[in-house]
Amino acid sequence: KDAKIKCPDFVVGIEENGFQRYAGKGGVLLQSEAGGHYSSLKPKDILDSLTALHAESILHGDCRVENVVNVDGRARWIDFRKAFLSNARADIGILKLKEVKQLQKSIADAFYTDTV
Repeated sequence: KDAKIKCPDFVVGIEENGFQRYAGKGGVLLQSEAGGHYSSLKPKDILDSLTALHAESILHGDCRVENVVNVDGRARWIDFRKAFLSNARADIGILKLKEVKQLQKSIADAFYTDTV
């Protein structure tokens, strides 16, 4: 919940078990209904959106392209079950780097790996 308040331009919502709950709307939506498929985004835009989260001291906790959706041409993050605010962590730089590397691998696998 803190992630959406702190960085609303890059966060769609908070999910539980593959479903997205919206306060005041009653019920749930499948993650795919939160936005378009990540493949319609540029890899750089996906990486930039993670940088924006990190700039707000938010660590996502599960940095894969499957947790990014396209909302009006912009990369938005979903599935914040493992996310946390990082302002009090001494190892923040290492954790951010790990998330960037995890996302880079996920992007490489999704965008640049040929499946034969």
